[in-house]
Parts: sequence; C-alpha cells; structure tokens
Amino acid sequence: MAKQVKLSARPRADVGRNSVKHLRTRGVIPAVVYGHKDKPSNLEIEKREISALLSHAVGENILVELVIADGSAVSNKLSLIQEVQHHPVRGDILHVDFLEVAMDELLHTEVPIEAVGEPDGVKNYGGCLLYTSPSPRDRTRS
Repeated sequence: MAKQVKLSARPRADVGRNSVKHLRTRGVIPAVVYGHKDKPSNLEIEKREISALLSHAVGENILVELVIADGSAVSNKLSLIQEVQHHPVRGDILHVDFLEVAMDELLHTEVPIEAVGEPDGVKNYGGCLLYTSPSPRDRTRS
C-alpha cells in the first residue's frame, strides 16, 4: 500500500481572480478537492507545506490525507494529487487539484514506469530490449 502523507488545509469561500491573487501574496495556494460523491470544495494550502510535499515526492502519484480544519470542526479526506499548475516562467505553484478516493472502491489510474539503466540480458548476453506503448484498445480493457 502507498504511503499516506498528511497535509493541512482550510476551506475558502472567496473565489475569483482577485481573491486568488490575495491568497498568493499571503503565501497560500488555492486548491480544490473533488470526486467520490461529494461536491467540489475550494481549499487553501500553505505554500511551504505543498512545496515540501512535492519536493520530497518520489513519483507523481501521491496519496494525501487532507486534514481540513473549519473552525472547530476537522474533517479528513483521502485523495490523490490530480494536477499541479505551475507558473510558466517562475515555476511557482499556482493551483492544486486533488481527487478524493475511497478505500473500499476500485480506482483506475495511470502510473508511468521509467526504465533506468541497462538490463543484464542486454548488457551481458547480447539481448535486445524493445519498448512498445500500449495500444488505445488495451487501455479500455478492465
């Protein structure tokens, strides 16, 4: 099972370009969590926390436990990072999308696999490594 990382977040009521600019000047990143039978929720995450999470991530598929504190009420949502939007020049994080998942339901996702190094059969025994990407027909099968 994948390692879960906790990330604290707060709900945000203000939406729109100006309110998002004010968030970013305070060092907060706007985010949204959607999926699984709930309505999408607008969140705000500390820039320092999400930057640390993404810089220490081994891959793109990170299982995150969002701890959403709304005043005295605290709720937890298990989610995957769906998309991270970066500034095209500076590379700053602009927005994060989370996809809520349920532990008792089947989830289909794409996980990229990258070969590193040279296989022993190619290196020592004269073998040949061929890589073929799956056809679209193979992706539709369950």
